[in-house]
Amino acid sequence: MKPNFIIKILISSTLLIVYSYCHASPNECKDYRDKELGQQVLNACSAEELEFETKKINATYSRLLKVLNQEDRQLIKNVQLAWIKYRDLKCGFDSHNYIGGSLHSYVLNTCLIDMSKQRNDELNIDYKEYSSR
Repeated sequence: MKPNFIIKILISSTLLIVYSYCHASPNECKDYRDKELGQQVLNACSAEELEFETKKINATYSRLLKVLNQEDRQLIKNVQLAWIKYRDLKCGFDSHNYIGGSLHSYVLNTCLIDMSKQRNDELNIDYKEYSSR
């Protein structure tokens, strides 16, 4: 066997092991905050939930932009940029004591998730108000 082929197999195997170790199964992530799971599984599940909530908030924000006039679009863009800055600063503050530890990702992600859910609710209220005009 050629050395390059062996190296490729080793790298592929390593990546597969790392991927399976760092990612949780869908069954593990269902109601993961209510379960006693290992820290890596909690981190993986919170990362998946954050990705899901990010997609939801982006969809709601895009839907809202479509029903706004030019002036209101600029206003909500400014609000959203300010909210993103606040969210990042707040969650950074809430999780800074955990930097370097295994809990850091989980604490940061759960803060981002909770704030995103709340903001998505606010954007949905705005959408209902502006789409009915």
